[in-house]
Amino acid sequence: MLISVTNQDLEQGNISIGACPITIALRRHFGGSVSISRNYIRILKKKIKKGSRDRWVLITLPKICQNFILNHYRNNFDNYVVNKPFQFELSRKDIKALKG
Repeated sequence: MLISVTNQDLEQGNISIGACPITIALRRHFGGSVSISRNYIRILKKKIKKGSRDRWVLITLPKICQNFILNHYRNNFDNYVVNKPFQFELSRKDIKALKG
């Protein structure tokens, strides 16, 4: 699946991981329980059995996203440089894990 980080995502996002443009783009496809870290996409899987705990499923964040977070976004945000939209691919296995 091809995920697009759009101009709108870039305008609405900020340097907080919880509101980063990549998170916004992922939530458009997978809902509000998705977030990212520097290395992973995380999705909350609700407890299935009574008494069990919620758990997070982790999927490796594609390199293009890691580079965006570490090299471009923060530097550009701090220096008021406009970021450009981009796309990244998620494998079928990753999509299956995200959709549950």
